[in-house]
Amino acid sequence: MTTKRPDERLILDILDGYLGSKVLMAAYQLDMFTQLQGEGLSPDAFLDRSKLPARTGRILLDACAGLGLLDVQQGRYRTPPELVPFLTTGTKFQTTSYLIPYY
Repeated sequence: MTTKRPDERLILDILDGYLGSKVLMAAYQLDMFTQLQGEGLSPDAFLDRSKLPARTGRILLDACAGLGLLDVQQGRYRTPPELVPFLTTGTKFQTTSYLIPYY
């Protein structure tokens, strides 16, 4: 029986998981998912509301979209309806209410 030895892929997978969780936590702490539910917002409208620096805000929007946490349609970013119950404030069940403070 041969056992596959760890290689650089193991390290890269761990780092990818870490980066994804940091993006999720940053977006949650900014209440991004609540702001972007429903019709969503253009990047400029989100930046006006969030008061983030333009570059930082666009990186965070694109990172969330790349992870599947946001949809992008016609230049607007929005929280997918399927994720609203888990990621937005004021909903019955909020995954982030117990996960984010833990991490």
